[in-house]
Amino acid sequence: MSINPTWPRYVWPQVALSQRVYWQDIAFALVGAVMPIAMGIFPMVQVRDAPPLPGGIRPIDLLAPSGLCVSIIWIAYAVINSAARRRETRTYKRLRATPIPQSAILVGEATSAALPALAQSGIVLAIAVGYFSVAPPVHWTLVVTGLVIGAITMGLLTFGVSGLLPSSELSTWIVTPFVIGMWILSGSLTVTSGVASTIDRISDYLPSTAFVQIVRTGYVGQDFVNHDLVRHPQLSLSQAVDAIHQPLGVLILWIAVGYLLFRTCFTWDPRTSRRRGRITGSATGNRSVTGAGR
Repeated sequence: MSINPTWPRYVWPQVALSQRVYWQDIAFALVGAVMPIAMGIFPMVQVRDAPPLPGGIRPIDLLAPSGLCVSIIWIAYAVINSAARRRETRTYKRLRATPIPQSAILVGEATSAALPALAQSGIVLAIAVGYFSVAPPVHWTLVVTGLVIGAITMGLLTFGVSGLLPSSELSTWIVTPFVIGMWILSGSLTVTSGVASTIDRISDYLPSTAFVQIVRTGYVGQDFVNHDLVRHPQLSLSQAVDAIHQPLGVLILWIAVGYLLFRTCFTWDPRTSRRRGRITGSATGNRSVTGAGR
């Protein structure tokens, strides 16, 4: 008697398949592989010789942890473009005809997007510590938590949004400005101290800003959620956990939004098929009405 594979055993083959399909478009894959690392390192290059801030911390010590988050933000680019391509090529439709559960397909796709992003974060960390002489993270637990929950948030949110977007070519042009915007507004390019601006306050509710705040607070061991602080006292792990309650709540909210969008907007079939189905149905209805009139 054969035993059906358990649910986790469906996921990893899906991850391997997703990676193989991803690297078939080498130009797209290279952009997704190289760009997050370059964007994570670039701000550190700009401030490597900048003087310390009030309190003695260097700007590069704050831009290093946010550099780890760039690849997590870039998950939006990878997921939306990949989902659009695989929908148009009917990859998803063929997978649904197999015994693989839909949940395993989606978890495999999300894991496929998250694993390279976490690897890219590790590369940026190694460059920051090894080349720019940035100290290692103070609270590793919070850094890893921020990166992982950020990856979950971006993956789920953008899977839901992908159902609203048109063809893969247009999706690339649509999503890229949003990825750049989230990167800029997250605080990954600058170091702010003193009273926050209105844009800073609004940006606090973006998912990208939330996990940058968590990672930066855990990395440096100081409160970088509260903009009003000029001098940031050193925090224990329990104090740092208490300091990140706002961005953690923001991420939980975005996870709920992403799940709602996924349940209501994500589709497995190409848009052309859905449009053709509606047109055919409309035409059939018109013919039957005409025949009844006769």
